[in-house]
Amino acid sequence: MNNSTKIFCIISSILIIIISIIYVQSNNTVIIVAGANLPPFEYEENGEIKGIHIEFIEEIFKRLNLDHKIELMSWQEALESTKRGNSDILLSAIYSEDRANYLFYPENPKTTKIPETSLWVEQYVFFYNKNNKPEKILYETIAKNNYKVALVQGYTYNEELYSQELNFYTYPTERAALDSLNKEQIDLVLLNLLSGTRIVQQMNLETNISYDKTPIFSLPNFITFSKKSNYFQSDKKRKEFYNELIALKEENFHEELYEKYLGKNFTKFYENLKFN
Repeated sequence: MNNSTKIFCIISSILIIIISIIYVQSNNTVIIVAGANLPPFEYEENGEIKGIHIEFIEEIFKRLNLDHKIELMSWQEALESTKRGNSDILLSAIYSEDRANYLFYPENPKTTKIPETSLWVEQYVFFYNKNNKPEKILYETIAKNNYKVALVQGYTYNEELYSQELNFYTYPTERAALDSLNKEQIDLVLLNLLSGTRIVQQMNLETNISYDKTPIFSLPNFITFSKKSNYFQSDKKRKEFYNELIALKEENFHEELYEKYLGKNFTKFYENLKFN
């Protein structure tokens, strides 16, 4: 074997080793997907992915010493990605029987108390145009006045809402629904309180749009795992993850993030909170 052949073989071997290392690393990286445009929880600003949930889950992975990559996409794309197994974790999802077919939830996600494994609790409120403020925002008055109610595609609402005979309109995003409300094309938009108010601020619509102070219902939100994820197939690994989540909440890390992004202390926000 001449020198040229030896050099070629050495270089080829090195390249194979490097490619193998990259392949193994890429397959050991946990892929986390989140719905874009959900401030203050997960969103992109000046090319940087940030938010309450982003910092929270990054701290969990830091403690578990796991490589990870966070990707933002539309909510429907995030659902499909975890359903197909293209990603390992869906950040922030409400429980539904359909999603439980392809997502691992923590134990007992339908408890009537706030689960310690929940990421946060969504309070749903009606947003309205100040030019057409309803006197009372109750299901009965909404039906009586035939108000046009906007829902957002991909959102999970409670069974009581779906049982109402209301004039529903479905929009692809929160922004599209709020834009329609601002133009007085619809009467009400049902959104979770924190995300809805932040998006209204980002759209500079505070002058025209406000919300009813009484939540229609509240639902717990979870970090979930794709049932096709190679890494989180074992109960042990999922339990280790949730144990770190619980520990962070006990250390009030979550509340520190709320204060950082919203300037509010949410201790009393969760006290005696009930949901359907």
